[in-house]
Amino acid sequence: MNTALKNILLVDDSESIRRLVEFGLRGIYNVIGCENIESAKQKVEEHKVDLILLDIFLNEESGFDYCEELKQNDVYKKIPIIFITGLEKNEDI
Repeated sequence: MNTALKNILLVDDSESIRRLVEFGLRGIYNVIGCENIESAKQKVEEHKVDLILLDIFLNEESGFDYCEELKQNDVYKKIPIIFITGLEKNEDI
């Protein structure tokens, strides 16, 4: 991991999405990929995270709930979060 680059925590249960984002941001950011909330909790404690890309629906878990949890924690509440999703319908938005 290049320590000069900023860290993005990518939380998505789709391996293909994680690979795509990691490939697209390679050399620009350090992308730390996680497939679930538990892994994300561990990684956010281990690394200085500058941005979180967070899937809205992670199997049985909710990205919204994890976001709420982070925003209630004084250590992590200032980390910007961008929600990502594969949902495409207007009613999903």
